[in-house]
Amino acid sequence: MPAPDHAADLPVGRLRVRLLGALQVIGPDGVSQELPPRDRRKLLLRLAVERGPVSVEQLCVALERDKGAVHALKSRLVVDGYPVEGGRGGYRLAPDRYSVDLHEFMDAMEALPQSPTVGELDRLARMWAGDPAEHHELPRETWQPARRGLRRLAEALRALPESERPASARALPDLFPEDRDLRVLIPAPPRKNLLIVDDTDADELGERLSGRCNIIPLKGLPEWRDFCSGSRPYQVNGTPIGLHQVDGALIDLHLDDQASRNGMEIIEYLCKYTRIPTVLVSAYPDPAIGELNSTFLQRHRLLRVVPKGLKGRDLYNCLDEVARQLFDDSARYQLLRLRAQLAHAVFRLEEERAHPRNRARASAAPWVRERHRAQEAIDRGDVRAATRLVGEFCNADWS
Repeated sequence: MPAPDHAADLPVGRLRVRLLGALQVIGPDGVSQELPPRDRRKLLLRLAVERGPVSVEQLCVALERDKGAVHALKSRLVVDGYPVEGGRGGYRLAPDRYSVDLHEFMDAMEALPQSPTVGELDRLARMWAGDPAEHHELPRETWQPARRGLRRLAEALRALPESERPASARALPDLFPEDRDLRVLIPAPPRKNLLIVDDTDADELGERLSGRCNIIPLKGLPEWRDFCSGSRPYQVNGTPIGLHQVDGALIDLHLDDQASRNGMEIIEYLCKYTRIPTVLVSAYPDPAIGELNSTFLQRHRLLRVVPKGLKGRDLYNCLDEVARQLFDDSARYQLLRLRAQLAHAVFRLEEERAHPRNRARASAAPWVRERHRAQEAIDRGDVRAATRLVGEFCNADWS
């Protein structure tokens, strides 16, 4: 037996007919009623859609039956426990025995105040369980007034601060994925957190990217060490952000005036202890280290090396693309990051395999087949398979 519907709030003795989704009838006790057979169900549906009587002639057309057959269907529907009244040449559901969600929704939208409460908007949104046009054998135009009311409801929900919108608001675009007017209720994706460590350009880089993501600008190794240890988490809009919440990193190779390449301390830490996608920047890097398949990129799990150029112009010119490579969720950039993860894992395995202590068994590489599977998934653009296969490859014990 179906569970009682405690949310129905039915007047005593009434049946609740739900049309805003699949047809459902809830009894006065809150339990779903067994629906009548198909032809009688079509009659119930046709009567429930209308507020007043439906002429026998209209029912004959809708049901493709003659008058005698319509009268017989009506009588059987009554026997099934669905009270139907006759009058003025037609039939209607007994108004004192039913409530219909379609009519309740339309009445509520008609009476909706200029500043409705969140609770009222939530109640109205929760009335919808699906697209009636997909569930009921009626012309699509039957539901157009209700859909206009739904779009008006969406505008009222959109006017609420996103943090105050009820969960029912987010469900509506899923029910109607083709309705662009409801997409305004899809919450904005959470902003990514970008770590920038650069002794000269951290603030400028952060300012240029602040519209795209949250920025954690650090200006040298002391700030990095405090941040990395957790002793001084960075505040973003009043919320502390730690290293485990960073989505991408942009690290300068030289963090002082001595050209000491001390940014490599950060690069090596990120490579060893995290999977944060990382880009290295430098004033004038050796071109060889930035080549697509260079050993340097593979060893340190870097996406790329970017030259700053004169006064940082080369870096500023490609900054948007660098940000996309670090944390954009489109397939192209997800695959780029997976390729870097896989290349690093393979580099480490090859390095271990070439070690003198392992030369005796150098021909044994049990991971080669799985590397090929992961690489093939990346090459054919299958993000889901590539994510799974690269993850399994990187987490496997190949010793």
